[in-house]
Amino acid sequence: MTALAIRRFSRRAPIKVSIARSCVALGACLVVAVLCSPASALDPSRHISQYGHTVWRIQDGAIDPAAEITQTADGYLWLGSTNGLLRFDGVKFVPYAPPGLNLPTRGFTFLLGARDGSLWLGMRRGLSRLKDGKLQVYTKPDDYSGISKILEDHEGTIWITRYNAPRGEGPLCRVEGNGLHCYGEADGIPVRYGLGLKEDKSGNIWFGSTVLCRWRQGSAKTYLNEIRKHKDAGDGVYDVAAGSSGEVWAAIDGVGRDLGIRHFSGGKWAAYVIPGLDGTTVLSHALFVDRNQSLWIGTEQNGLYRVHDGMVDHYGNTDGLSGNSVGPFFEDHEGNIWVLTAGGLDMFRDTPVVNYSMREGLSASTYSILALRDDSLWIGNEGAVDSSFLAEQPSVRHEYYILILRSIASHVSILMDKEFALATSSNPIGHCGCELESFD
Repeated sequence: MTALAIRRFSRRAPIKVSIARSCVALGACLVVAVLCSPASALDPSRHISQYGHTVWRIQDGAIDPAAEITQTADGYLWLGSTNGLLRFDGVKFVPYAPPGLNLPTRGFTFLLGARDGSLWLGMRRGLSRLKDGKLQVYTKPDDYSGISKILEDHEGTIWITRYNAPRGEGPLCRVEGNGLHCYGEADGIPVRYGLGLKEDKSGNIWFGSTVLCRWRQGSAKTYLNEIRKHKDAGDGVYDVAAGSSGEVWAAIDGVGRDLGIRHFSGGKWAAYVIPGLDGTTVLSHALFVDRNQSLWIGTEQNGLYRVHDGMVDHYGNTDGLSGNSVGPFFEDHEGNIWVLTAGGLDMFRDTPVVNYSMREGLSASTYSILALRDDSLWIGNEGAVDSSFLAEQPSVRHEYYILILRSIASHVSILMDKEFALATSSNPIGHCGCELESFD
C-alpha cells in the first residue's frame, strides 16, 4: 500500500547543507546550481568530491612522470618531467625545447614561476633561470649540490634549500647577483642539508632537515630536536607549511610518537591530531596551505587529506585520484589546485554546479526535489526523505504543510499544500490510492 503523509514543518533555526558529488543522472544524485564569482581559491565548504576534477594519467600516455609543477606570470603551466620541460597548451602538456636553447632534459627537482616572469629550474645538480628566452646558470661548474626547494619571499628575493653542498657551505641560500649567498654553521644553522622551505607571515624562513630550522637574518633557531635521535625519523622534517594565523605544520619522514605530522600553535609543538586525522600515523612528504587557509596533506600511500576549520576530508585512488602516493601541490592563478602523484597529475576546480550524492549525506538515489521559500530543500529518495537548508536567514520563520507520497516501489515524491507545488515523480499523485497521516 502507498501512503500519503501530511507533515507540519516549522523552521526555527538555520542548518547548513553539504552539497555533493558529481554523477550522471538525477536518479543518482542531486545537482544544485550556484552563482560563482571568479575565485582566488577553492571553496572550502565543498567536499573534494564536489570539485571539478581533471586527470592526466601516466598509464594512459597522457603525461610523462613528473616531479614538479609551477605557473609563470604569463599564465603558462610548466612540468619538470623525466623527458624534459613540458608546457601546458590548455589541453595537454607538450615538450618545450626552443631551437638554440640548451635546456636541461631531466633531473628536475623543483620549478618556480617568479613574479618577474622568470622560470627557476631546480635540478639534481644546480640552479638555473629562464627569462626572455635566455637561460642563466647560478651554480658553479664544480658545485655538485642538488636543489630541494625554491622560494620567492615577500620582497621578491629567491631562496633555495639544497643537499650535497660543498664542504664549509650551508644548506640555505639566497640569490645575490649572478650567484648564491649561502648560510651554514657559522650563521647558527647546524644542519648539512635542507628540504621543505616556507616563509611565514612574519617573514621568517622555515626549512626542514634533521631538525626544523627557522631563519631570519642574524637569527637562527631549531625545533623538533628530539627527532634527531629517533631511529624511525628517516630524513627528518621533509616538508613544512605555514598559515596566516601563525600556525606551522611539519611533516616528518616517519610515523609514530613524535613523528608524522606535527603542529605549532600557541607557542607549542604537538602531534597534529583532530577528528578524522591522527597525524602520528600519516607518512607525508607534501604539505600545502592554499589561499583560503585549507591545509592539504599528501601521503605516501593513502591519497590526500584536506583540513579546513578542523574539518577533515579525504580523497584517494578509489575516488578518482591518479595515485595514492601524493607529491607536491600547486595553486594556480585562478585558485585551482594541481596535485602530482605517482600515477599522474590531478587538477581540482570550483564549478558553477555543485553535485550532492550519497557520499555527502543523501539517504539513497534521488527521485524528487522541492525547494521552499525559507531556502530549505526537501529531497525524495528511494524509501526516504532528506531535508536541508541551502542558505541562512536568521529571524525568518515559515510554516508549511509538507505532503510526502511513498509509492509502492518506495520512490518518494514531495509536494507543498499552500502552493501545491509538485516535485518530479515517477508516480503522480492522481494515480495513487493512499492514506493520510498528520504529524505535529
